[in-house]
Amino acid sequence: MKQLPPVARTYWQVVVAVGVLVTALSADELVRSFPHLGIRVLLAATAFVGLGILAERMVIPLTTFEPETASHSIGSVAVIAAIVVLPWYVAILVAAVAVGLTQARRSVVKAFFNTGHVVVSVAAAALLFRLVGGAHALQSSNGPSLLHAFAAMMTLALVYYVAGSLIVAAMVAMLSHQKIWQVYQANHLKTVLQEATSIGLGLMLGGFWLYLPAFAPLVGLPVVMAYFSIETFVRIQQETRQSVLAMSESIDHRDPLTYNHSKRVARLSVALAEAAELSHEQIANIELSALVHDIGKIGIPSEILMKPGKLTPEERAQMELHPIIGYDMLRHYKQFRKGLGIVRWHHETWDGTGYPDRLPGHKIPLEARIVCIADAYEAMTADRPYRKAMSAEIAFERLEKAAGSQFDPNLVPLFRQACEAIGEVGPAEETTVATPEVEPPHRVFDKPAAIPLAVPTPYRRHKSLRRLPASAGRCRQPGVTLQPEPDA
Repeated sequence: MKQLPPVARTYWQVVVAVGVLVTALSADELVRSFPHLGIRVLLAATAFVGLGILAERMVIPLTTFEPETASHSIGSVAVIAAIVVLPWYVAILVAAVAVGLTQARRSVVKAFFNTGHVVVSVAAAALLFRLVGGAHALQSSNGPSLLHAFAAMMTLALVYYVAGSLIVAAMVAMLSHQKIWQVYQANHLKTVLQEATSIGLGLMLGGFWLYLPAFAPLVGLPVVMAYFSIETFVRIQQETRQSVLAMSESIDHRDPLTYNHSKRVARLSVALAEAAELSHEQIANIELSALVHDIGKIGIPSEILMKPGKLTPEERAQMELHPIIGYDMLRHYKQFRKGLGIVRWHHETWDGTGYPDRLPGHKIPLEARIVCIADAYEAMTADRPYRKAMSAEIAFERLEKAAGSQFDPNLVPLFRQACEAIGEVGPAEETTVATPEVEPPHRVFDKPAAIPLAVPTPYRRHKSLRRLPASAGRCRQPGVTLQPEPDA
């Protein structure tokens, strides 16, 4: 609790307090109404609590590229059905018990917040469902009014989803200094289809329970099928991603001097992207793409990659094919398509003399310009067969000299700030970077400073330089290197 920022701590207290209050009021209403509840209501409540506990434990890790893996459970099936079938106060208690028991192994802060936000979401959905006459429309002795019942159920689904998503997104936004919409895109948007499926199955279960109770257990079949179908799909995506990343990492292993090169480039790229205040989605894309930005080198002979001397024009031409090779390899994988521009254009330069397409200035995607600077710095501060590593200060000086000719002139000043923020270097001190992990495009060279062709609007400075943490609550939850030149 103490580790939460003051604003987030206050918000946590409000959510938990409202959840406790709603639960207490529901319990009081249950005590007063208990003599009038039929055995059918009690059986339904018991069944939904059991189903809720089981469903909350059926968690699916989602394909994501975050510090912590996002996940999705199908617990909504039980609570939505409970809202449709049971009195509002019983539905709220069903949610509180089912979620509360499954949160027992979590920290107190997470357990209370997760339970509180679910209780508040269920209460909002249940009360509005009753307010619009959903219970009456479904349980009328004259039979259900189809249009009225459908509108009420859609209202129930929308309120439940929006309330739950906003409560969690607001907490994550406070912890990460991001906007709520950015948090929603980074976390909840990944699970909207799965959540819609769970809510739809909950509405089906509630309808069967009211009108065809004998068929209600059959809803368990599509629930289980949905769970295993999503789990299988996600597992295939994760295995595909890991295979591609392993293939890219194998390039770094070809030369001990370039070991972990891509990981360091990714780390530096993320720091610079944060300093430039890019969105969380862009940062995640940059991190994933930076890890595979040199995957095309798998098609370049080792004698060229590890040649200690100057490359011949023929060898240089062959080396310059690796962005295209990488692009052609990754375009077949949906998970990597957003980063194809980084892979293909990570050797383009600001003045348009790079390769393979000689794109100038802002025609080079911003993400590729970011990876370009990170890759160049990493190359200069690592040992290579043809030279020893440079100090960080010398590398910074060379980046500054090439700003406006080789690199985006507005990103270069932010790079030192980004490196200081992640502890890569001390503030304004000359520091030699440890290097048993690295590799640049080919070789680093001195290039005379050129007059900038254009000076775009400066990027805003990032306020905190902290990464957006993985989402809280139920939804815990997708390059350009230094242009080589002949040695002096």
